[in-house]
Amino acid sequence: YGTDYTVSAPAVSDGQETPTVNFTYTYYENAGTTESPDWKKLETKPTDAGDYKVEISVNDNKYTGSKEYEFTIAKKQVEVIWGDTALAYDPATIKTPSATYQLLECDGSGTPDLTVTTDATNTNAGTFTASAAFSETDALSKNYELAAGTATKQYTVSPKAVAPAITLTPAGEKKYTGSPVTFTAAEI
Repeated sequence: YGTDYTVSAPAVSDGQETPTVNFTYTYYENAGTTESPDWKKLETKPTDAGDYKVEISVNDNKYTGSKEYEFTIAKKQVEVIWGDTALAYDPATIKTPSATYQLLECDGSGTPDLTVTTDATNTNAGTFTASAAFSETDALSKNYELAAGTATKQYTVSPKAVAPAITLTPAGEKKYTGSPVTFTAAEI
């Protein structure tokens, strides 16, 4: 997530050896906005996505000076990998395609939970849209965002194919009456 920077003292121009100078690094996190920053001191180097600044100060009796540097740790973009989007009708369940993602690089701190919702409001067949999002209650989600164009997916729930069993009583026989042939529920 972050980059380590090495800061060194400039060479002394009078021909003397470059002195060894100690530096102190103090990190701050912006708890406000870009327009109205509210810098809060951190106890450790930042690793999470967010806006920060570091104050680098000379920690030496012979030299003085300091410099501030503002930087951003950007969220890692991940692409959603959608499962099968051609689903079969099931009268007991609102169908939703599965969704996963893969991190190519990970710091070992874990991965956030991905949730999938749908605009389907019943179990009927049709075309619907599924949406994926990181769980807002998962603390890890603050470091990741879904890549543009991958957070939603259109999918289809097809009607279930059935082969009705039709039997006639008496089997296969109807008598001419001059009227159209009709079946009753008892005959089917």
